[in-house]
Amino acid sequence: MSYTRSSANQRLGGGNALTFASLLFPSILRLHAQQTPLKVFTECSLGPQFQIVQVDGPVERFAWPSPTKAARHKFDVESGYRVLITYREVEVFGNLQVERLPATVYQKEKSDLLSSLEFFASGPGMDGKVQTGVRNGFNLYGVKPEQA
Repeated sequence: MSYTRSSANQRLGGGNALTFASLLFPSILRLHAQQTPLKVFTECSLGPQFQIVQVDGPVERFAWPSPTKAARHKFDVESGYRVLITYREVEVFGNLQVERLPATVYQKEKSDLLSSLEFFASGPGMDGKVQTGVRNGFNLYGVKPEQA
């Protein structure tokens, strides 16, 4: 199965769209739960207005590049899925990335991921802040567009 960030970005309208990735609000969920199969996170109920319409993966041992505040960084991932979600069955609303980072580099990679979100949050048309929250016991982080 294909698993690319660029195709998801095109479906979601490019970089200015809210990247859905952490259960409805923020943008990137990275899991370090070695004992939990990631598949369960692709089948969860998101509430009556949100539907999972496509799941790609699993993909094992891959990497993806992303800019951070300091430089471009390559994130190594042990396993991952891409989950496309609609809102009220009308349009693609979000692109949820469910990925497991290697345990040996988890803390550093989490720090680099947050730096990447800060970089995107400071871009044109964005509100400038990394949004944070907790949902179902998970820390969530994300970015959103400026409010008009």
